[in-house]
Amino acid sequence: MSIARVSGVLTSHYIFEPYSSLQLYKRALKFLLQLRRGGGSILVIGNKHKTNLLLHPNSPPSTSAAAAAAAAAAAAGRGGGGGGGGRGQALQLLATAAKEHSAVLCQDCVSFAAFLKNISVPVLGVCTPHELHVHPELLSVIDYLLPLQHTQVDAAIRHMLQHKILGPPNSSSSSSSSSSGGGGGSSSGRGTESSSSSSSSSSSSSSSGDNEREEMQKQQEQQLQHMHLWQQQQQLMQQQQMLQQQQQQQAYHHHYQQQQQQQQQQQQQLMQQQQMLQQQQQQQAYHHHYHQQQQQQQQQQQQQQQHFAYYPQQQQQVADVEQQQQIWRQQQQYLHQFYQQQHHQYQQQQQQQQQQQQQVLHRPRFNRGY
Repeated sequence: MSIARVSGVLTSHYIFEPYSSLQLYKRALKFLLQLRRGGGSILVIGNKHKTNLLLHPNSPPSTSAAAAAAAAAAAAGRGGGGGGGGRGQALQLLATAAKEHSAVLCQDCVSFAAFLKNISVPVLGVCTPHELHVHPELLSVIDYLLPLQHTQVDAAIRHMLQHKILGPPNSSSSSSSSSSGGGGGSSSGRGTESSSSSSSSSSSSSSSGDNEREEMQKQQEQQLQHMHLWQQQQQLMQQQQMLQQQQQQQAYHHHYQQQQQQQQQQQQQLMQQQQMLQQQQQQQAYHHHYHQQQQQQQQQQQQQQQHFAYYPQQQQQVADVEQQQQIWRQQQQYLHQFYQQQHHQYQQQQQQQQQQQQQVLHRPRFNRGY
């Protein structure tokens, strides 16, 4: 997945969608064009996923590891060797690839991934979606990814980009045909001795001109078809992008709604749990209060029963106490009366004594002198 940030918006694309495949092919073909202009060569290893990018006339020259191994074996007199020897020769060529080649095209990245890690030249890798899904570490080994999909859209994208970047494949053939036509004209000029040779040369030149016109018309028709296909592909890509955006928005809204529903459900569950806890607490408090009231009522009933059971004895005790109080009161009254009588008698005695003393004092005294 390729991720890009444009104007504050984070966008992501899958590697094998049409737009991403177009960008990857465009990048790889521009690299091949630079190699062609710089006079570089490419080493091709593996033959699991064969591609037709290097079959274009304007592509850089390439060397196949299998062909080089077969040539080396034939030169050594071993008759071609086996598959293991071919792979060993490919590994030897990889070891010296930095000296003899400008890039490496790997058509079996799963088998050669371990040997492409420390190589010092750019690596073009042909991979399928399944291989990248099973071996995602291949993306760290490959510098220029060539996504391989056996679909009409993928083939049309490759064909369109090859014509746009590398040029039409018949340009070199047209130049060679024009040079050959020029040579034919000179030869016809030299052979002016016979009229038959001049007529044959004129007919051949006219036929070659017709062929060139037909080829040009075919090329124009093919270009128009490719443009039409390219427009259709762009429309399809736009529709796919719109569908993906709609799906993402729907998935986001669906996920947001699910989250809201889950939150509401969780809140409802919490409210129900709180209500259940409150009800349990109220029930426990009610049962506790009810038990306390029952215990108090039982205690009061027991006290009342005890009180009613011992009531006659209490009445007797009260009657005895009242009798004792009455006796004590009578005794106090008797003692009070006795003390009053004694006091009265004592006062009378004192009065009598005082009277006697007064009588003695007032009694006439007898004079002893007469």
